This record gives sequence, structure tokens and C-alpha cells, in this order.
Amino acid sequence: MPDQEQVVQIQLARDWYSSPDKTFPEVWALDGLRARDDESGWTIETNILSQYADRNVNLIMPVGGESSFYSDWQKADNGKHYKWETFLTQELPQWLAANRDVKPTGSAVVGLSMAGSSALILAARHP
Repeated sequence: MPDQEQVVQIQLARDWYSSPDKTFPEVWALDGLRARDDESGWTIETNILSQYADRNVNLIMPVGGESSFYSDWQKADNGKHYKWETFLTQELPQWLAANRDVKPTGSAVVGLSMAGSSALILAARHP
């Protein structure tokens, strides 16, 4: 993202620490239209953390993105210049591999409300 750090909540796979050489699939959970900048709507409004706590799946939840449709905006609007598609498909996967040793083995992307269409578009554009 231009000019700002991006918060991402991560819940690592159940066996991530005990099996450091193993790779795990990922679920990327994108927030809805009224996404907040302090916490993912998935952790506020759902039981996603407990749902995935005993599974061998890395759960990736970017925080923020209010009214963005998780796309790259051509220009700034109301002081925001989102580059979500670039962040989600290029920057974050590289950071996860380098800093958390999370390497994609098969990813799924899901979206709440606004992000439902975003998840479909991102998956189609970046299979």
C-alpha cells in the first residue's frame, strides 16, 4: 500500500510449529464494506478463529479496505489511494514467505459482503 503499513491478522496452521518443514494451505478472509482499520470483521462478527483453530490451514485476514472492493484505485479519493490487488497478490505473499515462512500450497479466498465479489475477481485474475 502506498505510504502506509498494512495490518494483517494471521492464525497459523495447527501443526505449523511442530512441523516446520511442512507447508499448509491458506484461507484468505477479506472484510466487508465497512471494514475497520483496527481488526478484521471476521474476528469481530464471526467465530472464524475457533473454526480454524484445530485445522492445518493458515488463516490470513487483512485488516481495513473500507469501500475498496480490494482493487487498485487509479487515483486517491478522500485521502485514500488503495492498491489492494497489488498488496494481496504480490506484496503480502512475498512478505509471508520471507517473514513467516508461509508458502502457498493451495489458497482459497473468501469475502464477507463487499468482498464476496472481490474474492471472485481476485481468484479469476490471479489463479
